[in-house]
Amino acid sequence: MFLAVVGNKVSGSYTTAKSGSGKSLTGDVAGFVNGDLISFVVAWPVAAITAWVGQLTTAADGSDVLDTLWQMTQNVADAEEPDDMWASVNAGADQFVRE
Repeated sequence: MFLAVVGNKVSGSYTTAKSGSGKSLTGDVAGFVNGDLISFVVAWPVAAITAWVGQLTTAADGSDVLDTLWQMTQNVADAEEPDDMWASVNAGADQFVRE
């Protein structure tokens, strides 16, 4: 992940090794910071969007750590919505460490 912060705005790119196709995907990042709080969204090149919110902390070794919760929504075909809409939103947690 590459993030640039200008003022309170975040931009960049995020590459994930996990996708439905088994291949990595890269999406554009847009978001905001407020002190040590951050929120950012990735628009993937497939029918999915992921949003993260979190807080920057400092680990015991002095490294920057970003602890986040995320939610991802993905398209469910219209014909499948009555039975599969529940599968359109996933949630989890990520921890990012500055390299």
